[in-house]
Amino acid sequence: MINLLPPQEKQGLKSIEAQKKIIVIFTYFLFCLIVLISFLFLLNFYVNLKIDESKGIIFMKTEELERYKFNDFKEATIKVNQHLSMIQMFQEQDLSIGPLLQEITDITSQGVSFNSISLRNSSRLIDNEETEQVEKQIFSDFHLIGTAETRDILYAFKKILENQTNFEQVYFAPNSWTKSSDAVFSVTFEVIR
Repeated sequence: MINLLPPQEKQGLKSIEAQKKIIVIFTYFLFCLIVLISFLFLLNFYVNLKIDESKGIIFMKTEELERYKFNDFKEATIKVNQHLSMIQMFQEQDLSIGPLLQEITDITSQGVSFNSISLRNSSRLIDNEETEQVEKQIFSDFHLIGTAETRDILYAFKKILENQTNFEQVYFAPNSWTKSSDAVFSVTFEVIR
């Protein structure tokens, strides 16, 4: 095709064509800018949503951790209070072990020796039939392990323990009576205060 247009019009057509190209490039740039801004806005919204969600999870975990710490502290406090109440009961009732051990050694027969002595102080509620009230009875559980030269000496020691007025529920383990000499025995009884 032969272009017979004068040079000015040719120049005008070229400038219109250049303007169209600039408008297309500008429109394309504007479209990309709008897509980029939309993407950044959505990314910002998503990140803020995740941050809020994480804050909620962190808050719940922190509360749970504080609850566990509080429960641990509560349990430790309860244990300390129990120990303090036992100490207070021990002081109030004047549960000294010295006189008890002296009483046991005084009634121990010749030929009886102790290898192990354990004591546990305790209390229980009992009904007093005379006053018709419930009273607190303090007692000590004794557990003795020892040896006796002969079975007869061990039997005499058993009778002495049973005849004591403040010793109750005297019990010798059955295997204490198996040997006739050098008998190893185990006895438990309560000492009423």
